[in-house]
Amino acid sequence: MLAFRLIGGAVGSAPLTGGGGGVSDMFAPRDRAFAMALYTMMPFMGPILGPLIGGAIAQNAGWRRIFLVLFCFAAMIAIVNILNMRESYTPVLLRWRARRLHLESGGTVHYLSKYDVGRSLSLAHLLRVNLSRPFVFLVTEPIVTLISLYIGIVYAELYALFTSLPIVFQDHRHWGRAKGGVAYLGIGAGVLIAVACVPIQARLYARAANRGPNGKAPPEARLVVCCLGAVLVPLGLFWFAWTSQPSKPAIISITAGAPFGFGLFCLFTGMVAYIMDTYTIYCASAIASTVVLRSVLAAIFPVIAPTMFHKLGDQWALSLFGFLALAGMPVPWLFYIFGPRIRARSKNAAKLVDVTISSQGNTVVPSVAVSEKQRDEEAGIPEVEGVAVEQEFDVGHGHIGPSGKKDVLEEKV
Repeated sequence: MLAFRLIGGAVGSAPLTGGGGGVSDMFAPRDRAFAMALYTMMPFMGPILGPLIGGAIAQNAGWRRIFLVLFCFAAMIAIVNILNMRESYTPVLLRWRARRLHLESGGTVHYLSKYDVGRSLSLAHLLRVNLSRPFVFLVTEPIVTLISLYIGIVYAELYALFTSLPIVFQDHRHWGRAKGGVAYLGIGAGVLIAVACVPIQARLYARAANRGPNGKAPPEARLVVCCLGAVLVPLGLFWFAWTSQPSKPAIISITAGAPFGFGLFCLFTGMVAYIMDTYTIYCASAIASTVVLRSVLAAIFPVIAPTMFHKLGDQWALSLFGFLALAGMPVPWLFYIFGPRIRARSKNAAKLVDVTISSQGNTVVPSVAVSEKQRDEEAGIPEVEGVAVEQEFDVGHGHIGPSGKKDVLEEKV
C-alpha cells in the first residue's frame, strides 16, 4: 500500500506543479483572477469534502469501497483530460510550428524557435534543465524561497487540521465518522466565500492596471488580498484553539474554520498569481518550487500533529500553529512594499519593459531586457553553445524572411 501511495503521489503531482503554468498560458493577466480562483479552489475543496464523503462511505460500505469510488472518479477525469486538453506552453507551440514550417519548405529552410537558440533539444538535456530549475529557483530566488516557505507552512497547517479535527470532534466530542466530516465544512465555507469575493479582487486589479504603464499592473497588485489573508489565517487558528473544548458549542469551533479557509484561499490565489506575473515564462518552474516544499511540509505536519495534541493539549497545539502563521504574516506585506526592489535584483524575474528584437546584419539582437538564455546561464542552469541566426520570424505578422540557413520563430511581444 505504501508503494502505491508513493506512485500515486508522484503521478498525481502533475496538476499541482504544471496547472498554474497552464492557467498563465491560457489567460491574460486581466482575466486570470477567475481562472486562478477555480484552479485554487479545487485542491482545497477536495480534502475538505473528502472526509465527509469518505466517512459516510466507510461507515456504511467499508473503507475498501472508498478506493473503488476514487478509481472510478480518477478514470473519468483522465478520459476527459485526454480527449480535451491541448498544449499551451509557448516554447513547445513555437517548436511545433518551426517543425511544420520546415516540412512545408521542403527542407530548404531550417526554422528554429527563439527558445531553442543555443539549446540542446536532447531528452537528457531537457530533463536535466526542467527537473533542476525548480530547485535552482528555490535556492537562488528570494521571492520563491520566502513564498514557498510561508505557503508551505500554511498549507501544512491545513493538513495538520485534517488530522486534528478527528481528535477534537470524534475522540473528545465522541462524534461518529460521518458526523465528524461536518467539522470540515467551516473551512469549506470560508473558501467558497473567498471565491465569491473574486470579482472584487478582479476590479481592484483592473484599477491598478489602468493606472500602470501600458495598461499593465505591477505584480504587487496581486498581493492586496494576500495581506488580508495573512491576518485571517492566524485569527482562525487562535479562534479554533480556544473554542475547541467539549464544553463549548461545536458550532463555534466549526465556524472558526471560515476565516482560516478564507485567508488560506486568498494567500494561495494571490501569491501564485504574483509568481505568474513575476516569472512569466518560468512561472511553472517557480510554482513547482512552492509545490515541492509545501508537499514535504504537508507530509510532515500530519505525522507530528497527533503527538502535539496529546502532549500539549488541543488549545496549545492549535495555538502553536497560530503562532507559526503569525510569524509568516509579514511575508506578503514585505513583497507588497519592497517587491519592485526585490524583483529588480532578480536574474529571472520579468522586467516591466517591452522586449523588442532588432536585426543588425546577420544577427538577431535583443535591444531590451535579458534573453532567456542569459537568464538560464546567470541562474546556474546549463546551456549549450548557440548557432548562427540569420533572420527573424515574427509570428504576429505572419511574415517569413527570405530563404536562408536559419530562421528564428518568435512570439509577438
